[in-house]
Amino acid sequence: MWTLFKLVGLLILGGAAVYGLVVAFNPWALHIGGQSTPLLYWTGMGTLTAKGGKAYPLYVYFYPGRPQGIHGGGRRDGKVVSAHLQGTAELCTAPGKPQL
Repeated sequence: MWTLFKLVGLLILGGAAVYGLVVAFNPWALHIGGQSTPLLYWTGMGTLTAKGGKAYPLYVYFYPGRPQGIHGGGRRDGKVVSAHLQGTAELCTAPGKPQL
């Protein structure tokens, strides 16, 4: 019985350690979009206005990406990349209607 408790304790401790590392490398993920995000992800909806003036609903979901190590930051537009994001964005349209 103690072995089961030790295993569960180690799993909880390991999960807390992984969470701590993610927060240490991505402290911005605790506060995104003007709200507290303790689960380290953010979802949002908005309106995307196309070039022709038509408006479409847009759904966005993102979270911290995997750290790339010392050499993985790279540069973009002359600035050092400090946050790696992963996620999706979906444009909401009527089913079966292609948007041109």
